[in-house]
Amino acid sequence: IKKIGVSNLTQPRYKTNEKDENQKDVYQDICYPVTKEFREKLYGTILEMHQQEKEKRLQEGRPLNRRERMQTEMQEQEEKEEKEKTVSIACSITDSFCPYTAVTLINREMSSLLYDSLITLDNTFAPEKSLAEDIKTEGKTVTVTLKSVTFSDGSYLSADDVVYCAEKAMDSSTKYKDNLEDVTSVSAASSTKVVFSFSKADPYFENQLDFPIYKKNSDKKSSSDNIEIPPIGCGMYIINDDKTELIANPQYHGGEPEVKTIKLINTPDSDALQHNLEVGNITCYYSDLSGCEL
Repeated sequence: IKKIGVSNLTQPRYKTNEKDENQKDVYQDICYPVTKEFREKLYGTILEMHQQEKEKRLQEGRPLNRRERMQTEMQEQEEKEEKEKTVSIACSITDSFCPYTAVTLINREMSSLLYDSLITLDNTFAPEKSLAEDIKTEGKTVTVTLKSVTFSDGSYLSADDVVYCAEKAMDSSTKYKDNLEDVTSVSAASSTKVVFSFSKADPYFENQLDFPIYKKNSDKKSSSDNIEIPPIGCGMYIINDDKTELIANPQYHGGEPEVKTIKLINTPDSDALQHNLEVGNITCYYSDLSGCEL
C-alpha cells in the first residue's frame, strides 16, 4: 500500500478510557481484518474509492493536494517502468515456427526462445550445458546424458526426442546440418542417454550440439483450419494460439524469466521490418551481417 503512496491506511477506531505511557488517549480498532482475503478486499475497496475520488477531482478541475500529486507521480513512474519492461520482436506469422522448416531468419532466430538445446555457447564460444547433464567423448563417439526436464505440456524430455530432432537438423537446410555433417549415426542408448557417432574424431564436437530440441512428432500437428501448430518445446517461452505473444513457460527448467511476455509483431518483408523499426514497434532485432536475408 505504501508503494502507491497511501501510507496512513487505518481501521475505524474508538477512544477508550485507557491512557498510554505518555498519558495520551488509547484508541481501539473497531474492525479486525484478521484474514488475508478480508484484508485484500478491504484495502482494495478503500484504494478503489480513493482513486475514484481523485479522478473525480481531476474531471471537475479541482487541484490535487500534495499527497494525491505524489501518488499520481508514483503511479506514472510505475507505468513508465512497466512499459520499459515490454519487449517486442519481429516475426512472420505466415512462416513456420519450427526451427528446421522456417524460411525467414527472424523466425529461425526466435526459435532459441522456444526450444532449448543440449548446450549453448557463451560469449567466448565455450559450451555450457543446457539440456545435457553430462557429455563424454571417447574417440569417434559422444555420449550425452540428459537432465530431467519437462516440455511445456508437462511431458518429460527423452533420448528419442533428441534423436528425432538431430535427424531433422541433419536433413534440413539450416546451419545445424553443416554443424552435424560428420555425424554418421545418432541413437538412444536409454531413455536418458544419446550416442552420437561420427566419421572422424573431433575434440570440439560438443560445441556443435546447439541444435534446437522439441517433442518428437509435435512438428506434425496442425489446427482444424490446417494451420501448422508450433512444436512443443522446453524453452523459456511458449507461443500463444493466435501467435501474437511469447509467454513465459511455467515448466521452464531454468527458472522464471524477468520479462514475462514478449509481443510478436508480424513482419512479412524487409519494408515492414524497416517501418516497424522506425516507429518503435520492435524493441530489438537480430541481424546476421554475413548475409542479407530477412
